[in-house]
Amino acid sequence: MNKMKNENVHSDDQFVPVGYNRNYDYSKVEDIAGVDYKKAMILTMVFIGLNLFAKDIITNSFIWILSTTGLSVYIWIYFKKYFDATNDKATAKWLNWLIGGNILFGLVLLFTSQYLDIRLIFENSSLYERNFETAFKLVLIPMVIIFIVGIRIIRVNTKHPFPLKRIAISAMFIIPIYMLISLLEQMPLTNQWIGIWNLIILFFDFAFGVGDDNYLNLFRVGLRGNLFLMIPYFFLLHHFYRAEVDDKTR
Repeated sequence: MNKMKNENVHSDDQFVPVGYNRNYDYSKVEDIAGVDYKKAMILTMVFIGLNLFAKDIITNSFIWILSTTGLSVYIWIYFKKYFDATNDKATAKWLNWLIGGNILFGLVLLFTSQYLDIRLIFENSSLYERNFETAFKLVLIPMVIIFIVGIRIIRVNTKHPFPLKRIAISAMFIIPIYMLISLLEQMPLTNQWIGIWNLIILFFDFAFGVGDDNYLNLFRVGLRGNLFLMIPYFFLLHHFYRAEVDDKTR
């Protein structure tokens, strides 16, 4: 029974605390991939830090979208390099699709930040409806790609000497939620409606003395919500960290 357990150790990839399972062999991962995973760790930490603490600091949509999209693309490129090096062409191909999906998502965010404005509803409501429909149809593409890539990664979990299922499962379910929330956060219309709601509250407070000071701010997910949305990237960070510190050839 112990022998069987040892033979199946690579498929034993449960949602365990970071560092709990030390049976995976990361000793040659960095050298096989031919990259410095310390850089991947830094990029992932910056991406997580931005999403946890900088949403209210970086208020320029263009800078925010460019920085977060660029970071996510580079993070997944680093993750893909091992599959390129081991000639796992099928998985690497699907990861190329995932990277392309992230780029497409960034472009959709730029589009919505410019063309889903409340003024367009009054100027040309039919154009607004088309823009709105186009944005949500386009954002479905990277969401579907990520889900399919997650299935692919799960299928090759036992073929590689490190845990993949927790990265795959968290990515395929949580990153699409992250995309939808990011779309709402970067859409001018969302915060413009919040501004109108605040004006209504202010009017009733002034006219009738309702005394309600609970004005809404910009639509932003709180710290706990962002911690949940960053779970796939925490697993990626752990992956890069283990590959870096367990490298036996340094």
